[in-house]
Amino acid sequence: MVAVLWILHLILHHSLKAVLLENVKGMLMHLNGEEPFIARLMAMFRAKIPQWSWGYDLLGAKDYLLPSSRERVIIRGMDKIYCLDGLPQC
Repeated sequence: MVAVLWILHLILHHSLKAVLLENVKGMLMHLNGEEPFIARLMAMFRAKIPQWSWGYDLLGAKDYLLPSSRERVIIRGMDKIYCLDGLPQC
């Protein structure tokens, strides 16, 4: 969560233009009947920084010629000034 606070700080106070984060696919799962963490994270980003476009993808490392077969969540954000047609494909 500290990383998220740093990202918010950098965007709001230091003119960061884009963000790319990587995390485990477990953040997509429902636990104890609650919505997935990724849903809460995206809602928070969209509420705190509405002038940015936000999205995420589940990517397999092996699809990018990496020796691992793990799937990873890639979180993307960019100032809407730079992506008028929405976020670029991952």
